[in-house]
Amino acid sequence: MLRRAVAAVERPSEDIAVVRLSRAAQVVSTVPPVLNPEGLVESIVFARVPEDFNPKNVLEYYRGVLGSTGIDSGVVLLSAVPPRELIEVELPGGGAEVFLTVSAEPPTCLGSPHVYEPMRAGTVNIAVVVE
Repeated sequence: MLRRAVAAVERPSEDIAVVRLSRAAQVVSTVPPVLNPEGLVESIVFARVPEDFNPKNVLEYYRGVLGSTGIDSGVVLLSAVPPRELIEVELPGGGAEVFLTVSAEPPTCLGSPHVYEPMRAGTVNIAVVVE
């Protein structure tokens, strides 16, 4: 039987959603993760920030977000979208789970011939957890 890579999805506040992994794991990320002493992460955190967000030290900000949830290591993904809008998809076969937020309004691909006006830039955060 395939073991689930995700233990739970929690929403400790209106601005944070936590994807707790079944066990600490390796990570490949475009944002700098906060690693435990073994070089692994225990969670993925989606955090809402204001549209004018501009921290002086983003890694320190990530540590603060993790600390506010009692997590020591993880990947923090920031968005203007409330985490209650976190989309969760389990792929067929149960080998992977996908979590994402989309804050482009309206959602569209920039290369599409049908770009809506006015379009506001935003973020698309995608986390894929594979056992």
